[in-house]
Amino acid sequence: NSVEDVINSPQTSARNMLPGFDHKGKEILAPGNPFKMSGLDETFQAPPDLGEHTEEILLEILKYSSEKIAELRKGNIVA
Repeated sequence: NSVEDVINSPQTSARNMLPGFDHKGKEILAPGNPFKMSGLDETFQAPPDLGEHTEEILLEILKYSSEKIAELRKGNIVA
């Protein structure tokens, strides 16, 4: 089988192995979870943008000050 055969296989579709999700207005296909469990609804979403959670992580988890974060941004150390 080729990759194209697998992508176009009815089994791939039936098992939701290439779920689609919206990412910035584009439909993206990505590999689904190969392990299926009854009663478990799968949800798929786009990955976060670069730097989307940086401030939250630095402030809330790492307890960095706003001044320290500004310094990291100024030095292009974080996005």
